[in-house]
Amino acid sequence: MTLPHTAQALRPLRLTSWPPQVRLALAGTVLTHVLGFANAFLAYALTHRGLNSAAVSAVLSAYGAGWIAGQLAFGHLTDTLGRRRTLILANAASAVVLITLPLLHALPALLTGAFVLGAVLDGSRPAVSALINDQLADSAQRTRVNGWRHWCLNAGAALAGATGGLIADRYGYGPLFVANAASCAAFAVLAAVLLPVEPHRTRHHRHEGPGLASLLGDDRLHWLLAGSLCAFTCAVSLTSALPILMVQDRLPAADYGLANAANALAVLALTPPLTVVLTRRARRTPLVADLAVGSLILGAGMGGCALAHTTPGYLTAVVAATPGEIILAVAAYDVLARIAPAHLQGRYQGALGMALASAGLLAPALTSLALHLGGRPAVGLALAALGVLGALCCLPLHHRMPKGMSS
Repeated sequence: MTLPHTAQALRPLRLTSWPPQVRLALAGTVLTHVLGFANAFLAYALTHRGLNSAAVSAVLSAYGAGWIAGQLAFGHLTDTLGRRRTLILANAASAVVLITLPLLHALPALLTGAFVLGAVLDGSRPAVSALINDQLADSAQRTRVNGWRHWCLNAGAALAGATGGLIADRYGYGPLFVANAASCAAFAVLAAVLLPVEPHRTRHHRHEGPGLASLLGDDRLHWLLAGSLCAFTCAVSLTSALPILMVQDRLPAADYGLANAANALAVLALTPPLTVVLTRRARRTPLVADLAVGSLILGAGMGGCALAHTTPGYLTAVVAATPGEIILAVAAYDVLARIAPAHLQGRYQGALGMALASAGLLAPALTSLALHLGGRPAVGLALAALGVLGALCCLPLHHRMPKGMSS
């Protein structure tokens, strides 16, 4: 009988039913995204300081490389230091770097600072994800929390994008970095004061499993990362392929802003009903098939952007891709939580974060290469093919999942 499960999935959102550690971790994450101006306006801030396009691209590439390295590093620290200490370290380091980076002027210093910022700014992701999995053993509960987590993060990012531009126009970019630093410092303090102190990791705990060898030898993780990388690349194309295509059509920056706003509004509107569906499905089966569907939707939607030439056409394609983005955000973490050993949750989460960060570098490179080789049709074909490839990666992943795995 699934009626009780369905009724539970349809209940109104009640934050008080979540463990306090989960509520605190999500509140801190939302806070740092609502004031997450550095990620959204780093390129604008660098250009405002007079750096040419080549220097700006180099600094942003250093940031992306740091993001990849940081996910692996903080995933490891999540398992060895613990969730609480990792959250404190990542956010305290972020606050320091956010204050320091605007004071740097030489290009080598900016490259170093951007690399470190990329490494620490999203360093909380593996710890927050692992903490959720620690506190919520039921797959449906995890799915519900991750669905609302995605909703909150998109709401926060949309608010940061809307308010950050207004603040920068009036007061400059310095206050944006200060506000972002303050939010990270606040998260570090909240974690230090309110999260329970974890026991030190003893030698026995550090060697309770095969560690890195488990990641390298887990075929399920490999297929999940491969499929997620393809789907993430399609999703990240919203901020890489889309602006390039719209510039080619001589559409103003305001129209690109409309496309981002349409994506945010679609996420806010569609996440609650999709979360209900995914929560219900997660009680019965791992969300591998859903991950494949999400990849196909993303590939078709973002690939369709290459066929658009008007603002309404772009808006339609972006909104059409949004359900895939939501499904990807929930399903990938559901599958990862099921396959990750308890003592390697952080490193598995860091590996998935690395796939997201890698997509941030792969998407613009793929767009530029496709445009050079075959123009807009090549861009659309490449993104659609990535969506299909991501779905195909789910076939061997499905066959490698234990039968009857439902929790």
